[in-house]
Amino acid sequence: MMTRFQTDKRLWIWASLCLFVLFWVVPFPVTENGRESYAEQLWPVLPLCLHKEVPGFDKGQSPVSTLAVCSIVVCLSAIAALVVGWLLQGLVVILRTAKQGERTTP
Repeated sequence: MMTRFQTDKRLWIWASLCLFVLFWVVPFPVTENGRESYAEQLWPVLPLCLHKEVPGFDKGQSPVSTLAVCSIVVCLSAIAALVVGWLLQGLVVILRTAKQGERTTP
């Protein structure tokens, strides 16, 4: 089956990778400390996944549940980056194809 627009997988991968990094570096959510990135919010939580003896560790919360929450946040960020990256590469492919069509028309 022939389609009019072909997915540019390399562009999709690079766009998604850049967006994933951007989601983790750019401060999106507003907290009581001001604007923080997801990495700044999750970094203090990660030692809780490794050691139960960390001061401030809630005895009712297991390290597995903390790791699960961190994993869910990372997976949601990855899915969002993949979807937005696919949409961006689709737009680029459509514009590129339209521009090539203008060149070939006499």
